[in-house]
Amino acid sequence: MTTENPDDPTAADPSAEPKHRRPEDPAPPEPPPVPEQARAARQAPATADVPEQVRAAGQAPAAVDVPEQVTALPDQAGGGPESRAGRSAVEKVQAWSAVVSAVLSVAAIVLSTMAFADQRGRQQKQIAARVSIVEGLLPTRVEGQLGAPGIVIRNRAPSPIFKSWLLVDRAGRTGLFYLDAIPPCVVLGLPKEIFTGKPVPDRKVVVALWFADDEGRGWQRLAGGELDPFAVPIYQGAATALPGGRGLPPATAIDATLNSEPARLARGMVIRDASDCSEAN
Repeated sequence: MTTENPDDPTAADPSAEPKHRRPEDPAPPEPPPVPEQARAARQAPATADVPEQVRAAGQAPAAVDVPEQVTALPDQAGGGPESRAGRSAVEKVQAWSAVVSAVLSVAAIVLSTMAFADQRGRQQKQIAARVSIVEGLLPTRVEGQLGAPGIVIRNRAPSPIFKSWLLVDRAGRTGLFYLDAIPPCVVLGLPKEIFTGKPVPDRKVVVALWFADDEGRGWQRLAGGELDPFAVPIYQGAATALPGGRGLPPATAIDATLNSEPARLARGMVIRDASDCSEAN
């Protein structure tokens, strides 16, 4: 039979631990483990009657839409090393494509300009090709009848030629005859004796014809038919600067007695309309 000590504080409250326990007294047993669900239920207030939306609003702040780029980790900010490498490759391809496109555009412009210049040059030469010089019998005013030996200049272009020069061979030296302008669509015949004197030699004497077209471009038509661009000299009398170094015989004095149509007619020139104004022979 146990007797209670009224002075023992643990007698009134069996659950209270004594403030001082002797070493030989055994330790009180550990309380049994409480299940996780029970502990959570004991610690959290009941929410059975609280709507889910209200509960969520009371427990957590409102969600904020954050851009994906901001929430990416530092390693993911550029999409990862593989993504950055792929984007770099795409950017390089795009840059090279832009360079190639620019180069092709410039090349197309250059080719177009060259083609235009080439076409323009051919058109200019086609106009100059309608001017020719031959050596033979002169035409007459009678259709089909030919006259004395002479030099025939044909201008079958629809525009006049200017600064015309006739170069003839005078026993190893070049005679220069300034003819000036020649009308369009004409056949102009000059007696050969004007340039060689009498007796008229049987050999060919024509060297070349220099002239400028209606746009000021200079040309040289050789006796053999070759046509090339040429810097036609401007007639300035005795001070005229003649081109040199072109394989021509040394020049004699310039003869300007044929530099007008009346002067040429007075020397026996024959002029007729060209049968057509097409390309010269």
